Amino acid sequence: MSRPRTPREWFWIVVCTVALVAWFRAPTSLTEHTVRAAAAFFIGAFVALTIVGVRSLFTRASAAVLIAAVATIGWYLALHLRFVDLQNEIISQTWEGWRKIWTDLPAAVPSGDALEEGAVADRARQFASALTVAAPLFPAWVALIALASARLTWSWYQRIAHTPMLPPAQPFREFRFNDHAVWLLVLLIAPFLLPVPQSVTLVAGNALVVVGSIYILRGAAIAGTSLSRASPLFIGILLLIMLPFFYIVPIGLAMLGIADTWLDFRRRRAPASGVSS
Repeated sequence: MSRPRTPREWFWIVVCTVALVAWFRAPTSLTEHTVRAAAAFFIGAFVALTIVGVRSLFTRASAAVLIAAVATIGWYLALHLRFVDLQNEIISQTWEGWRKIWTDLPAAVPSGDALEEGAVADRARQFASALTVAAPLFPAWVALIALASARLTWSWYQRIAHTPMLPPAQPFREFRFNDHAVWLLVLLIAPFLLPVPQSVTLVAGNALVVVGSIYILRGAAIAGTSLSRASPLFIGILLLIMLPFFYIVPIGLAMLGIADTWLDFRRRRAPASGVSS
């Protein structure tokens, strides 16, 4: 669609076509079928929105994720597939992949080392519990991977294409989106406070993970802007201090991203002249 005319462009078109053909082997499980169908819907929607001329990369990727989600749900309904079967398959496949590690772990640890008797069984139970909680959120992880892949792919497209169809994405430090998205957070939290069907909470939970992750990225962009003039030594010391509290960092970044809706931290920063903006 970008009218390639240089050897570099045609080289990468051939390479990507061969890689795509190699990747599209016959799916062997419901998980593979679902991922491939969602990927096809997402790519088709993203390319169509690019051709239409939607300039914002984040808007294009977000709209493509939403279209792909709706199309995948319709595909499930048309083929009479069940999401619970997908959850069970994800749990069983992941558990089978990790079971050998848990089984062989005691033999791999020398006598008298850190593992006490029964520790492996406890770890296995914790892993199984976490897997049971994470499996229903599989669509959210796929959506986040799609958003990340859109950003990575668009950056490579800008490097390869001689005449790109649209401009490159803004730097990560400038990442922001419509402030009215905060009402979407309220809407997604509401189903967990009201007596609604389980299917509604399932959809809301996946959407909440995606929207919450986007707010974490917004908070990280604010933090990156604030630390843009800090020395690498200071940043390294700060990371070491935060390491024991790594599980709190995403929550703090999300709160920072939400607060930016009203405070607009990056606009409040003083410019290089020292004059307040």
